[in-house]
Amino acid sequence: MYKSEYPLKPLEYRPVNPHAAFEKLREDTDTIIVFIHGFLGSPHQFAGLADFVYRLGYACAALLLPGHGGTAKDFAHSSQNQWTEQVHTQVHRYAGLYPNVYLVGHSMGGLLAINESICPKANVKGLILLNTAVKIGLKSRGSLYSAKNFFSRNPIYNRIDRYYRENNSVKIDNILYMVGWLPRVVDLTRLSRLAVKNLPKVSVPVLITQSRNDEAVLWRSAETIEKELVNCPYHRLVYFQRSWHCYYFKKEKKQLRDEIKCFLDICTGHRQGRPDTRRGL
Repeated sequence: MYKSEYPLKPLEYRPVNPHAAFEKLREDTDTIIVFIHGFLGSPHQFAGLADFVYRLGYACAALLLPGHGGTAKDFAHSSQNQWTEQVHTQVHRYAGLYPNVYLVGHSMGGLLAINESICPKANVKGLILLNTAVKIGLKSRGSLYSAKNFFSRNPIYNRIDRYYRENNSVKIDNILYMVGWLPRVVDLTRLSRLAVKNLPKVSVPVLITQSRNDEAVLWRSAETIEKELVNCPYHRLVYFQRSWHCYYFKKEKKQLRDEIKCFLDICTGHRQGRPDTRRGL
């Protein structure tokens, strides 16, 4: 049997970008899309979506929350108040540059986006919520992927493993510091309660997306959000059947992109130019 001279090798852990905040500003728009990652997440996970909305004609930015992008000790020493203040400060800075601000939050980032949207000086004109962590329910698969991310340094053999590891921004340099994460889990719970309390105060359009196959957040979280949006002028709830908490399969990745484009078109009244959008997330 013929053997290839260059056999397939396992995928290696090579992040495209470091875990750092980024922005792509432009002068030909009055609108900016601000991305907010979740618990242990990274701005890196929004690289594709940021390119997509930029090609639609919008400015964009992705935040890095305190305690992320560093070590387990850094994360243990962060707090709910620091996360909230970072979002508040950065969103207000962008509100000073653009009269229309749209927040895209994943998981815990969705909670932070909800809480920030009710601030009148933030210029928030709409929310896009991705698997927002209103009701947390870890499945065995989620625990497996967490273990792989935190404890394994073996080569990565599939793209899902690679995606999860590349977009986990907290480096485990000392396992003892993980004990200090328990207060951060409590902070996440508090953020969830506060966000649910603030949902009736949200008065901007909202796009809610939720993966039914989510291994970290109960898919019924989306129903809770929708139910509490009593003063929202327009909202849309979209379920993805196959995708996970962070990972989107190809067809649903395209569906997410199309839903975001449609939502922004409706909210902005088609004000933006529409360059080529054929590239993926």
